[in-house]
Order: sequence, then C-alpha cells, then structure tokens
Amino acid sequence: MKKLALASAFIMLTAQAAAPLDISKEALFRSLLAKADRALREGEPERAHDLYVQAEGQSEESPEADIGQVRADLLGGEFRRASAFALLVSGEHADSAEALAIGAFLEERAGQTDRAIDFLRKALLRDPDAVPLVGALSEILLDRGRSQEAVELLDGWRRAHSPQPDVEALRLRAERVSGQASQVVAGIKPGAGRWPAPYFESFPKDVKGVATNGFVIDEGRRVLTLAPALAHVAGPVYVRNGLGRLRKATLEKVDPDGLATLRLEKPYDSRSTVLYAAGVAGRPASVVGFGVADPREASWPALTSGLLIRPRGTGPLRISADLPPSICGSPVFDPQGRLVGVVSAQKTIVIPVTSSSEIPASLPPVPAKELMERVQGAVVVVLIPD
Repeated sequence: MKKLALASAFIMLTAQAAAPLDISKEALFRSLLAKADRALREGEPERAHDLYVQAEGQSEESPEADIGQVRADLLGGEFRRASAFALLVSGEHADSAEALAIGAFLEERAGQTDRAIDFLRKALLRDPDAVPLVGALSEILLDRGRSQEAVELLDGWRRAHSPQPDVEALRLRAERVSGQASQVVAGIKPGAGRWPAPYFESFPKDVKGVATNGFVIDEGRRVLTLAPALAHVAGPVYVRNGLGRLRKATLEKVDPDGLATLRLEKPYDSRSTVLYAAGVAGRPASVVGFGVADPREASWPALTSGLLIRPRGTGPLRISADLPPSICGSPVFDPQGRLVGVVSAQKTIVIPVTSSSEIPASLPPVPAKELMERVQGAVVVVLIPD
C-alpha cells in the first residue's frame, strides 16, 4: 500500500512538472511562427522556411508551420516543392480547411482549374463555414474571368455569416473586377491576406495608371510587353513579378510587330535563359500570366493550356483556350518551354517573337509545374502611370 501511495505521488509530481514544459513548448512554437512570418514579410523566404521547419518540430499536430513552408517556398520561387508539399500537408491535415485550400489552389495555378474548383465546391459542402475554402474558390473564379460566379459565392456566404475581413476584401475585389473594362487602377498597397497570401512589395500609393502583363527577358535586364499600352508613357513605369519583387523601368524601344521592350533599373535574378521558338499551328501551347492585372492585388500567376491554331488557314496564330480577362501581354510557351510570343489585346491572338537563336528541336517537353517554376519570377504586372 505504501509503495502504491508513493507511486501515485510520483505520477502526480511528474505531471505537475511536465505542464510548464508543455506551455514552454507552445510558447516556443508561437515565437518561431512569429519570426518566420516576419522574415516572410521582410522578403527573406529562405530564412522564413528554416524558421517554419523549426516551428514544425515543436508542434506536429498544427498545420500552421507546414502551410508557412508552402508560402515561403512560393515566394522563394520553388513552385514544384511548394505544390508537392501542399498536397502532402492537405493529406496529413484533412481537417484543416486552409491546408485543403492551399493544396487545391496551387494545383489550379498549374492548370488544373476544373479539378480544383470541383474539389473546393465539395469541400465547402462539408464545411460551409470555412473562410479559406470560400477564399480560395472565389480567388480562382475571379482570376479565371468568372466574376459573376465569385460574386454569387461570396454574397451567399455573407448572407449566412457575420462579416469577415478576408471575405469582405474579396467581395470588394469582385466588384472591381466586374467593372474593370478600362482597367484603370491605383497603386494601393495590397493586403497580406490568406488568398493568395504572398507578402508582395507595393506599388507607389500615389501612382495611377493602366496595368498589363509582361515577361522578363535578357537575363533579367529587360521586360517584353505590348506596345499599345505604352503609347503615351512619358516617364518610368513600374514592374512587379510573380514573386512580389518591384522594379522601375523605362521604355527602351517599340518594334513594328507591336511589342515593346522595357529596360529595368535593377535586374531581376534570372533563373534560366529564355529560349525562343516559332509557333506552329496544331501544337500545344501554354499561357502564363495574371488573370486580373491589378496592382492593388497581390496575385500568383496562373497557367492556361490550349492549341495554337489559324482559324482560316492564314493570318496570325491564335490559341484555343478560354483565357482569363486582362491576360494581354502574357507570354505563350510551346511544349518545350520556349517563348513563342505574347497575347495581344484581343486576348486570343499571339504575336510572334523573332530571335536569331538556333534552338535544338529535340528538347524534351517541360511539365506544367516545372514551367511554372521557371517563369514565376519572370511573369510581371506592368503599371503604366497616366
């Protein structure tokens, strides 16, 4: 009996001693998360990733550190690693709406739009209160030119729930997108919300103008875009790439084929050399760009696939794809990841890009996620001041 009493006392003392340790572990977890979030905001994705990994070691049950790693990988230009890990996290944390949402969102960015939308709609039926799910789905619908569906989704959610900041911000965005015929925008600082949740550098707040897409060339020193948008430019323009890095640029030249070249004041880090190829009717092609080229919004570029065609057998090439709005100026790639041209203001016409480079025809095809990783830092939104 005496031994039993001593054993009971020992267990109680051990439990009491363990409690402060558990509290300390939780405090360390929260501290590491806060430091990682700060590093991400300060433009240090590699350091943020390391801190999220450390935080994960303190709390394997929480998906927060795992999701943080996905965000850090995205801002670090590691699209394939981010996407693969996001799917792993969504499998391990199937009860986390945010984990499910970010996994589906990144699959959609690589071109799996229908599958991602279907997944998110079914997830919302199971968990209709989840803000991350409604956020991811509405973000996709807006970027893909389906603003009315996004409005109906958001308004239905708002009628059934009390006001929520992320949802209200998305509803305001949907309202702007629905009426953005002129695409006139102001460089208001974008939020660092959950969807798409990057910490992007902000355009100057006092600058108003027109936005279009573009693509970084010449080892990060120049940007290729459409000439008509730059018809009346008199000073510097502003460029922000798919990793959220902001640059100033000046108009260098306008080509007869309707393209313009901008020279960046400070080059972007170039991850790969741009290869060129002539477009061939009947071959697959991919467009990568921002569906809503609005500098007020921090947004990830998305991929759209289709076929290059000549509807009447002659004339300019077109791409047989349902392109999102405001996609003009975005680059078009062949299956080997070579730059074929850019999308014109008519959205479906591809303007050929000429190059004297001789590129081997036997290059292997580039998978969608690899292409996204190659060009995420090279696809840009161009803000042209009035």
